[in-house]
Amino acid sequence: MNHRQLECVITLAEEKSFSEAAKKLGISQPSLSQFIQKIEEECGNELFERSLPLKLTYAGTVFVQHAKTIMQSQKQMRDILADVSKEEAGKIVVGAGPLNSMAFLPPFVRQYREKFPKVEIVLEEYPEKELGIRAEDGMFDLVITAQKVNEKKFEYLPLFEEKVVLAIRGDHPFAKAHPTDEKGEAILNAKDCLDLEFLEMNAEFPIQKCLKNIFDRFQREPKYVMKCGSIMTGYALVRNGVGAMLLPTGAISQNRDPNMCYYSLTPEPEIRIFGVYYLKGKYISRALQEFIDLLKQAEQAKK
Repeated sequence: MNHRQLECVITLAEEKSFSEAAKKLGISQPSLSQFIQKIEEECGNELFERSLPLKLTYAGTVFVQHAKTIMQSQKQMRDILADVSKEEAGKIVVGAGPLNSMAFLPPFVRQYREKFPKVEIVLEEYPEKELGIRAEDGMFDLVITAQKVNEKKFEYLPLFEEKVVLAIRGDHPFAKAHPTDEKGEAILNAKDCLDLEFLEMNAEFPIQKCLKNIFDRFQREPKYVMKCGSIMTGYALVRNGVGAMLLPTGAISQNRDPNMCYYSLTPEPEIRIFGVYYLKGKYISRALQEFIDLLKQAEQAKK
């Protein structure tokens, strides 16, 4: 089996759809169907149950497990050979949530590429919950996240802290009762916001956990105006006068709105700790080590 065959089966197993897998692989759906059929003929087993969504057969499960191991070994071999050749070349696959990618990766990636133009950087964006699952399968060289990680399986390197603030539109009665400075910022005791109506985010979102922590301290339950599955969509709703929400400062720095008010909550401000993690025992190529070192330097320079 060649690399492309393994990649096609793994991608189809992850996407559970011929159309979505074909789109991700950059080929047509009929081509992918023919490709999978040929692989199944070579294996002498059906790898997928043709249901909606697609499901792996037992043979398919075994195939995917071994295919991932083979691809990880191939990647490690390429990394080692690149180091042996002493060329500053290679490929780095970074996993991150969409908000994390937008908040601080773009300027850093530009800086890294200026220093290492031969290194290919692939950014894979997934919800935080999926990042951990895919990281265990070896999909990424490293993951950037504010989520807690399983330190038995991963090496973890904390990078920086990010404050979480209360965001609400400036013409909201609450904002008028709690004036801010010329930047639209102020310090607020957390107990003063307990009667606001909030946007409810998915339970696994770190900012939703922050909101729960605040209300737990006062033995209260938050009131919700509606539920939303995206931080940036939630921010857009709040900017249009729909409720209030907690936001990481990284999201605000990219989308500051002069019509909004942002409150740092006391006496115990909510803090998210960002870090990178990667599988224990993983070979760290020179390109990847330089990526990690430069990321640390970039964040230290901000302090």
